[in-house]
Amino acid sequence: MALLLDNVVSAAQVRPLLPASETSVVLVTSRLRLVGLALDGATFVDLQPLSNEDSNHLLAMLLGRDRVEAEPVAARQLSELCSGFPLALGVVGARLLAHPQWSLVEFAASLRDQRNRLSALSLADDVSVQAVLDACYRDLGSRAAQVYCQLSACPGEDFPVELVGAVHLDVVEAKAALTELVEANLVQEHQPNRYRYHDLLRAHADGLGMEDEQSRQETKRQAIGWYLDRAVEADLTVNPQRWRLGPLYASGKQPTHFNSAESALDWYEQERANLLLAVHEAYEHGWDELVWQLCEALWSFFLYRKHYPDWMAIHEIGIAAAQRCEHPLAESRLRCQLGFGHLDLEEYDLATEVCEPALVLAEAAGHRESISTALSQLAKAERGRGDLDAALSYFKRSLALVEETGNLRGIAIRLRRIGSILLDQRRIAEGIDHMQRSATLLEVLEDRRGRARTLTYLGKAYASADRVWEARAALHEALAVMRDSGSPSYQADIVYALAALAENDTDITTALKHLREAEALYRASGHPRHDEIHERIARLTSPQQATQDESA
Repeated sequence: MALLLDNVVSAAQVRPLLPASETSVVLVTSRLRLVGLALDGATFVDLQPLSNEDSNHLLAMLLGRDRVEAEPVAARQLSELCSGFPLALGVVGARLLAHPQWSLVEFAASLRDQRNRLSALSLADDVSVQAVLDACYRDLGSRAAQVYCQLSACPGEDFPVELVGAVHLDVVEAKAALTELVEANLVQEHQPNRYRYHDLLRAHADGLGMEDEQSRQETKRQAIGWYLDRAVEADLTVNPQRWRLGPLYASGKQPTHFNSAESALDWYEQERANLLLAVHEAYEHGWDELVWQLCEALWSFFLYRKHYPDWMAIHEIGIAAAQRCEHPLAESRLRCQLGFGHLDLEEYDLATEVCEPALVLAEAAGHRESISTALSQLAKAERGRGDLDAALSYFKRSLALVEETGNLRGIAIRLRRIGSILLDQRRIAEGIDHMQRSATLLEVLEDRRGRARTLTYLGKAYASADRVWEARAALHEALAVMRDSGSPSYQADIVYALAALAENDTDITTALKHLREAEALYRASGHPRHDEIHERIARLTSPQQATQDESA
């Protein structure tokens, strides 16, 4: 016998109906996870929402394929707005079928407003997505119901259990509440200790909290504050010796959630979408101090992982926020961080346009670290445009300022940058001397990644002086550190330099191996240099080059 038990609300409903026969099967459907049935040998099957393709197919069955194919983009939008829920799609199909004059585009537009979406997914005879979700909500305990509503105020598409603990609950209580929500199928645990709503469920939870807007705003601010606090820890883990403006850095708090720079960068990567939304939502609510502090705390992430479009967009918002709250040093700081991104992309005029006001702001405030940083960015822009004398002058002024402050890491970095200009001017011995002093100072400071960056340039300097063995040693030492840094572009710089050494030795096979790795690494970080390397690979693999190699 095959027995179907539909819309069950408890394991106790099922047990009296289980047949004793070993050749029978019982299929139980429920809005809840009936975990108690595990004691009766049940196998659990989670029904996921329909894919967009299957959702479109269901709409076509309800409305007719011609109507769906006439507006394919709107049909896809309807599928997405219904989150793949068959009941929601059924309501959409019924309403559109009853109103053949309605366009799919117009109906999709009516569903985009999250707070009105559920009312649009209801029929007059009480066939309603809202009613189904309300029934699930009513069965929740008070703590789980509170968490369900609160989480809809948090920025982001998913959230870790620690975030729930940050908004009024400790982590143990949060985990218990989330477990109840998962078993009620109102929240999904898509990774261990990481949860998310489907869009319709977020709309439902958001609607339940509408009557207490002040509480929702407080929850949102607490959530954004949690992201800021954790981003500051990640930033300190990656770059512990960099100077900062944000008040959370001044507290002297030490990172406790990350055991390595790579783990901190991976956290940034996992939370990237949520962090960006946190910045946007903080700006929209006028929480400008949170905005600029988040942007400063994201620096290590953008420095090592790039994501240039996000880098540019977020810093534009951060600069506007710093202006709104009248914090000239924060504006100068973020302008320099934005300028660094333009320099990476070899947009030297844009970098100058962004960083010249940063210098004016810093000088007006008399803040030597900020002045030095702005001068350094302007120097790199001049170098990119080919004016080496102007670049060297800026760098020397920058170095003098950090020497006054006693910032040893700042001194080491500027020694490296001056050394790179000297190398460009073919003053090889002076360049090597500056690089060696930089590397020594960074070793004393135990800044392994900073020293690896200096060794990258020092390797190139040794190569220019025909000190090939020393060049290879410096580059391989740098690469060993940068392999663990989580930065594709910094690894690419080193591999690219190794390719040049191999090519000078006419070892084309090794050169091509390094070039292909460098191209892939630059491409992974969105760096424009991958096009330059692609052309170099094409040149080395051309028939003419092969003939020349054979002649050699």
